[in-house]
Amino acid sequence: MAARQFRQFKLDEGQGGWFRESRPHHDAYLKGQQDARRTSTAIMPYRPPVIGRPALPPPRPPAPTAAPAGSDLPPLKEGQSYQIVMVHEGGYTQLFRKTRDPKEAITLAKMGDLIDKQTGDKCRYEIIPARSIDEAREVIRNRGKSDFLVTGETYDNRHYLKAFGLKWDYNAKGYRGKLSPTQVEEIKAKAGLEVETSNEYTYEEQRESRISRAEDRAEKYEGYADNARERSEEHLEKADKIASTIPFGQPILVGHHSEAHARADAARIENNMRKGVEEANKADSYKARAEGVVTQASRVKGETERRDDQYRAAMKERLKPGDRVESFYGVGTVEKVNAKSARVVYDRGFSHTEDLYFLKPSSAPGNPEFLKKREEKLAKLKPGARVTYQLAGRTDKATVIKVARNNVRIKFDSGQEFDISKDNVEPD
Repeated sequence: MAARQFRQFKLDEGQGGWFRESRPHHDAYLKGQQDARRTSTAIMPYRPPVIGRPALPPPRPPAPTAAPAGSDLPPLKEGQSYQIVMVHEGGYTQLFRKTRDPKEAITLAKMGDLIDKQTGDKCRYEIIPARSIDEAREVIRNRGKSDFLVTGETYDNRHYLKAFGLKWDYNAKGYRGKLSPTQVEEIKAKAGLEVETSNEYTYEEQRESRISRAEDRAEKYEGYADNARERSEEHLEKADKIASTIPFGQPILVGHHSEAHARADAARIENNMRKGVEEANKADSYKARAEGVVTQASRVKGETERRDDQYRAAMKERLKPGDRVESFYGVGTVEKVNAKSARVVYDRGFSHTEDLYFLKPSSAPGNPEFLKKREEKLAKLKPGARVTYQLAGRTDKATVIKVARNNVRIKFDSGQEFDISKDNVEPD
């Protein structure tokens, strides 16, 4: 790697020698260029003045103007926001900002263009309504493309077709997706493949395709389970048949002419019992897999998050301050209910803000003496009060400076200040 070159300047007479730009100045200049590309405000990196040259003030760019009231941006759907995306020359996309205000979106896009003009970056800014940056990238990637269905010898070319972003449609027995005219001609030139126009491969159709394939797989697993169940019953019947010829409690007579036959019977009984249990477990496994593949394929995108939000909403309506709840921290009493969480005072002697999803009502009796002592303790925590703080067996004295909702700011006698939970200090 070549050494970094620094500029040299001739100093005024009387100062002697040459001046070499210092490494810290050069590093600061490079860092200023990088920060200017990332920052949301258009600030030109300021280079320190060089001795022997007049210092010029850094140029101030004009402030971005507000967006017009009547913007032509499309309205947002549920869960969407305006994604301001940086599209570089090579097609690489990067999220710049996101907002739900159309005026702010236009202002941010103009601001990004202004920054690129000053930093020399060659990219454009686009405003795309989407739920995430990945969805916005998909919108950009699919521009100028139409929907097609590829059939024929698809299995041998499955990796080739997946490279174009196509997805397998189980019902249509082909690959569907968006292709550009150039890509269509390239696939048509491939031997054994046929391309025809199609409709958009929607999420509902993809889900139906997954369910159809899962149902066929479930039918296959159910057949495996039935066969394993039959084999299990056959092995168990053989073991019972052999055991029925031996009197209950009959030992193996060592040295008797029947010893070899008795040991062989015992081995056959053990083998058939073991194989019968193994086949029964295999049948249960195939049965569970048959149910699981259909359940997994039938899931809807965002179903888990919606179910969790429904549980949180139900708990928010049900809980109120003073109710008893239980979580993995133990049993406690609700102190305050928030939008998606609740402040719980646990019987173990501490409080914690817990997500409503992890709380469930408890019928365990409360500890009124503990709650009363805690209320008296919180009442004593006022600015100026002396408290004791214990940590890892060490005890320190401190003075309360500020009292917040859950914490107190204390100042130790050594002069240090910290924000400590109210449960970790004891009034003197």
